[in-house]
Amino acid sequence: MWDRSVMERGHLKGPQEHKAAAHAVQRRRGGWAARAASRLLCAPLLALLAGLLPASAQAEPQVPAGIWMKPGGKAAVELFACEGGKLCGRLMWARKSVYPEGQTRDINNPDPDLRSRELCGAVILWGLEWDGPDTWEDGWVYDPSTGSTYNARIVIEGPETLNVRGYKYVTLLGKTQTWAPAPDDLDLCTQPMTAEAR
Repeated sequence: MWDRSVMERGHLKGPQEHKAAAHAVQRRRGGWAARAASRLLCAPLLALLAGLLPASAQAEPQVPAGIWMKPGGKAAVELFACEGGKLCGRLMWARKSVYPEGQTRDINNPDPDLRSRELCGAVILWGLEWDGPDTWEDGWVYDPSTGSTYNARIVIEGPETLNVRGYKYVTLLGKTQTWAPAPDDLDLCTQPMTAEAR
């Protein structure tokens, strides 16, 4: 028999209280074991998820800095890292036959205020964002010979090959050009911005 007065003072516990206390201890022990097991399972899962992150979140951007020649030797563009970690490009040289009568100003620009600007050094590629491991996209490219602006994407195929795609809204609706490093003896219209350019 249990003495109720002693139990009420908290010195002894009844059968039900003993069972509840035993279950609480088991839950505490089980909780610790569950936490340890979840930590062991989470570590490989986190490592796996890290492997699935885009390369842009895992590696430094690969900037194809330097002067690149468009196909057929029509023009040369200097690529460089610009504000906000983006990639930009400026016109450094153009074959005279591409620009009638030695055109040196941006006369085809749809913005009348820009038609008098010098093409030499004009930024014609901008806003490209690193998407890794070898891709820059979501930028813009401007064609001074027509005054048209297109969405742009660059894929680095190797140290001497860039695939530059201009398109309207959807990548399927566009054209890809292969750019190669410009010759060292090219008569540039202005000084390069980057050491890698020469």
